[in-house]
Formats: sequence, C-alpha cells, structure tokens
Amino acid sequence: MQPDGYCARLGMDEVARRRRLALMDLGAADRAAATAFQTAVVAPRVDDLVRAFYDRLLKHPEAQAVLAQGFRRADLEATQRSYLLGLGVEFWTRDYFEERLRIGLAHVWAGVGLPLYIGAYRILQDLLREALEVAGRDDLLPFLLKITALDMSLAVEAYHGVQVAGLSESLAALRADRERMAGELERDPLTQALNRRAILARLRARLGRDRERPLCLVMADMDRFKAVNDRYGHPVGDAVLRESVRRMRAALRGPDLVGRYGGEEFLVLLDGATLDTALEVAERIRRHLEATPIHVDGHRIPMTVSQGVAQWRPGESLEDLVRRADRALYRAKQQGRNRTVWEEVT
Repeated sequence: MQPDGYCARLGMDEVARRRRLALMDLGAADRAAATAFQTAVVAPRVDDLVRAFYDRLLKHPEAQAVLAQGFRRADLEATQRSYLLGLGVEFWTRDYFEERLRIGLAHVWAGVGLPLYIGAYRILQDLLREALEVAGRDDLLPFLLKITALDMSLAVEAYHGVQVAGLSESLAALRADRERMAGELERDPLTQALNRRAILARLRARLGRDRERPLCLVMADMDRFKAVNDRYGHPVGDAVLRESVRRMRAALRGPDLVGRYGGEEFLVLLDGATLDTALEVAERIRRHLEATPIHVDGHRIPMTVSQGVAQWRPGESLEDLVRRADRALYRAKQQGRNRTVWEEVT
C-alpha cells in the first residue's frame, strides 16, 4: 500500500469517514457496545462462527467455484477468524476503514464477485444474530446491524473503486497493488509464512524445470504444541507459532522459503542446497527454537522442533518428495523429538 493508503485514494478522508459513521448512526455511545460485542458474543465462539459460516457458504456453487481456484478452506477460515475478531474494534479510526477497504480489494482481486460477497455477508450477519440470541445479548442487535452495514458499505466502496471508477492512480500503481495483494493472499494470516497452497506451488515450479541444481525439503513439526494450546489457550498458542516462524526465518539462507503446511507443521524449501547444507540449515532452525523459552503474557514456554529432511531425486514427483520428508519427520518423532532426521539419496 502506498503511504497515503486506500482511504485517501478512494476519497475517504476524515470528513468522509465522519459522514459515513453518521450515516450508519455509529457514535461514541457505540464504543462500549463494540467492546461488549467482541467480549460477550464473538470471542467466545469465533471458531464455531467461522466453521458454520463456511459450512453454509460452501453449499452454493459460486463459493465452491472460488475454492476450486486453489484456496484451502483452512487458510480462508484463518482469515475469516481474524476478520471477526476485528469486527467493530475501534470502528471510528482511520485504521479500521483502511483494513475494511483492503479486505474489499482483496476479494476483488481474488475473483470474488460482488453478488457472492454480499450473499456471504448475509450469511455472516445471520450467524452473528443467532450468536446474540445464544449469548442473551439481544440488546447488541442495533450495534450489529450498524457495524455490518458500515463494513458492507466499505466493501462496496472498494469494488466500486476498482470496477467502476478505477483507482485514481496510474496503471503501473494498480498493477503494483494487485501484485502486493496477490502476495498477501499467499500468506498464512497467522504466521505470515507462505500458506500451504503457495509453498507447494513454489516447490512445483522448481521441480517443473529441467533441473541440475540440488534441492532439499525440510518438514518441521513443533513438538507437543497441542499441550501449549491445552494449557495456555489458543491466543498464546498463536503467539508461540508466530515467534517460532520468526526464529525459523532467522535461521534460513537468503533464498530459502518457509510455508505453513498445516497446524503446527511447516515446509522449508531449500533450493540449491545439498543434503549437507540442508542438514546445517535444519539444525540451525532447531537450535534457534530450543535456545530460549518463548515469552508470552508472562509465560515462559520452551519450544522444540522435530524435522525430516529429504533431498530431491531427479525425476521425483512433488508428492513423493513431500512423502519422504514426512517419513523422515515421523522417524524424528519416534526417536524422541527435538532432532533432525534425513532420508539419503539412494
């Protein structure tokens, strides 16, 4: 995003933002309602809301077609979870408007048509109304209707800016925005590592060439991570994953890539690395993770990682390479965790 941001580029200056809030009848009195809405309604049942949302949405062929483009439901659910946990939070600020406009633009460039977006939002609104009833907070219904109207109006603003009026900058700037947004769509929203679809696409592209250079794949799994979630709760677990990925990145070489394969499992793509080099990198990752406990909300949480390393064999498929790395990871777990195991080329 350029320094002026989407608000400025879509004409959403401070005066326009105040008018939009007034139009939606959102004022200072709604700030307490926003806090209560998150605390009493959204946060306690966010995972159920997200799951129900996609269960209902994916009954429609239009939504199934978008998913068929290569998006994983798990990645979409993580993004939706972040959206819900931000719904209404400091709705009066410029940052809130910026984020809502950005979300609208992301849907445009992901190929989600406005009718599908509006239909999906209707499903979400229905689920949130049901959640109000379950929580016994029908008094928050006016706020729900106002905040969802605000968010929908900003999404439509973003669609209008791209599809009708166009962004008020050069075609080069628009292309840069699209490339940047495409990059965001490739990121795991929690850890900012590449998501599963993106890391596998990168790996497939490397193997699709007539290669002569070596390539290795590391499959890494955080040891006993479920116990962290069970003991400290998912927000702490999320923070541990983010810090774990930061430490992993610090251990990598410049061209290396890390992607979240699923849950607490990650793939590290080491293009141009021999098996010896891959083992050095993997051990560096392991040492970075175990060196010091991760500090979250006053807790000191030790974290270790088990890793399986596989070197690509000429002619080998992506699936077979991943399978061998996973097999090596399984052996690392069997041998006591917090170690790196490899499958040598034969």
